[in-house]
Amino acid sequence: THPIDAIQAAGDGDVVLVKGGFYYWSFTLPPIVVDGKSLAIVADEGIVGFFDTTLTVENLAANQSFVIRGVNLSGTWIELESNAGSVWIEDCQTGLSLASGPPYAQGRIEATGCASVVVSRSSIAGATNGVDNGPGIRSSASNVRVFESLVEGAQGSLFSELPGQPGVEVLNGGSFLASGCTLNGGAWFTGTEPGLLLASGAPAGYTRDTFATVDVQSGTHVVFPEFRRSCEVDSPVTEGQTTTLHFAGFPGDLTFAAVGTAPLDLLFPAYQGAFLVGPLPPPLLIAAGTIAPTGFLDVPLTAPSLAPGLEFASLWVQSAAVSALGVPTLGSASHLLVLDDAF
Repeated sequence: THPIDAIQAAGDGDVVLVKGGFYYWSFTLPPIVVDGKSLAIVADEGIVGFFDTTLTVENLAANQSFVIRGVNLSGTWIELESNAGSVWIEDCQTGLSLASGPPYAQGRIEATGCASVVVSRSSIAGATNGVDNGPGIRSSASNVRVFESLVEGAQGSLFSELPGQPGVEVLNGGSFLASGCTLNGGAWFTGTEPGLLLASGAPAGYTRDTFATVDVQSGTHVVFPEFRRSCEVDSPVTEGQTTTLHFAGFPGDLTFAAVGTAPLDLLFPAYQGAFLVGPLPPPLLIAAGTIAPTGFLDVPLTAPSLAPGLEFASLWVQSAAVSALGVPTLGSASHLLVLDDAF
């Protein structure tokens, strides 16, 4: 079964495991539309690439979520519209297509009216195809959180008379948080665009341990002083088997892992981040240990057994830390897919 067929046929709450490979149809995949259903698209093994398509996620209810992890979305536009539920993009990248022929647009994320969009350890490049130029991420009336990612706006073009674009543009309210990121604006003959543009509608912008020039035309921008904290979990994993939690932080941090059964988005400036794992309080809080002088800590975790008849389960794992000076911080989170041992 082609992954696109599986995605379109999937029901609410399903998982699509994608084997390694590069998927395209005559250089252009048909549009992928996820409308009002929970779905997880997860790379099972090897490199997975979807080329030159549009991925639309829309009309998620508050109790629904969409996850895509480990997929190369080269040349893909990601359109997120009217989602009360969570959209989770992890270990993905966009960029120029490898297909030959006419130029294809670079990928970008466009979020409109979304309650929660989380992007982790990904590379996002703004659209630049000689017809349209855009930022790496445009957030309109949405809440967007970006962790340990590179986000770049489209470069300007004298030939097409298209100016460069900011790495991230935030407008019409909402909030934006970047932690451990590089946000680059596209260059133009008049100069380089900002990495983060707070454009209109009084959005709230927060950055921590992030390289970016910031242009505040409306709203507010707060820089959190603490170093980034992060968590990545190896996924997918079979029930009863051991996976690894990879933590990064400041040496001497006392580190915890919050494990929940649903994503959450509760901005908490006092902890210099956002609660991303729900429900609160989290069902499981693990004392992971102390961050080593290298800045890293790996902790084994045994995947839970699934209830009879359950083929898979999604968990979310978030890092939290207390520094040697007693400062609490919230870090990034990671999606864990647990599979029945029959797979």
